[in-house]
Amino acid sequence: MEYLQPDPLSEKRADLLAAIETERESVQQGGSDEELSRLKDGFNQFMDDFVLAPYGRRSDPFKRLPPELFIAIITQVTSPQYPYIDRLLELTLVSRSWQTIIVSTPSLWTDLHLDSRDTPDMDIKLHLALHLSKHSALTMHVSSLDVWKAVESLIQAHRARVTNMHINPDHRYSFIAPHRSISRMYPLFDQIGYLPGLQFIRLGISYDFGVNDA
Repeated sequence: MEYLQPDPLSEKRADLLAAIETERESVQQGGSDEELSRLKDGFNQFMDDFVLAPYGRRSDPFKRLPPELFIAIITQVTSPQYPYIDRLLELTLVSRSWQTIIVSTPSLWTDLHLDSRDTPDMDIKLHLALHLSKHSALTMHVSSLDVWKAVESLIQAHRARVTNMHINPDHRYSFIAPHRSISRMYPLFDQIGYLPGLQFIRLGISYDFGVNDA
């Protein structure tokens, strides 16, 4: 029987990704992110040198697109995804050129999801998004008072940039009447306070009326 030989490139790629994941866990526990950045840069260089290079500089079809079209495609790919920032970070691993474009495009980092389902490193990802979005207007999705309190100090200096706010109550409020769900959010409204640039606010409340509600 003939056995397939392992692909050295695939093994190298898997080893690099495993090292990145191990270092990411270390950062989540309070370690420095310098080694994580170095590993990501090494992975991107590997992708450029050993995967794309043999097929020519035009092997990546996105290199042939105008930058604004590339950004529009990335926006469409990431916007339905949750968590949004995680998906962007994954795309920076495709190649060095993708990383350069993504991290240097502020508009890609303006949709901020603050959700209790997010991983413990939510504050790190939020800090990154606030930095990379530069001075662009922000859209914030908030699920609970506890989540807002956890990141409020990070957002404080950027309050004037918040133009859109989506209040999406978590699962604890899914099966109560709309007026009661809104009243449960009053403390969150008080805690958020005045946002000078706010232009739009959306309350993501849904309620299915049963027979006894008629």
